[in-house]
Amino acid sequence: MVRSHLRPGAAPHMIDWYFVFTHSLWILGLSIALAAFSYHDWLRKELNRPLRQQLREPSFRLPSNVGFLLVGLGFMLLENSRWWERVTWFLLACSFGWSAWTAGRAMKAPKDRRQ
Repeated sequence: MVRSHLRPGAAPHMIDWYFVFTHSLWILGLSIALAAFSYHDWLRKELNRPLRQQLREPSFRLPSNVGFLLVGLGFMLLENSRWWERVTWFLLACSFGWSAWTAGRAMKAPKDRRQ
C-alpha cells in the first residue's frame, strides 16, 4: 500500500510545511555530521594524526552527535512511520543526545582532565 506524504485534509497543491520541517531536520543533521567529519579529516592531515585519534576529540564528537541527533528526530517525526520505527529513532536520538551532552561537558573540562 502506497502512503501519501500529504496530511489528511490537506489540499494537494499546498505546501505541507510539516513534511518540509521533518525532512529538513534529517538533511540538516547529515550535513552537520558530514561537515564535522570533513573538517576533522582535513585537520588530521594537517597535524599528521591518525584518523581514529582525531575522531576521538570532543570537537568532533559534539557536532557529529548533534547532527545524528537531528537525523534521529527528523526520522522519528515522519508521519508515515510505524510505531516501532518511531521508538527506534527515538532511542537512537536519545543515545546521540547523551553522547553530545557528554562531549560538550568534555569540551568545557580543563585539558588535563579530558584524558
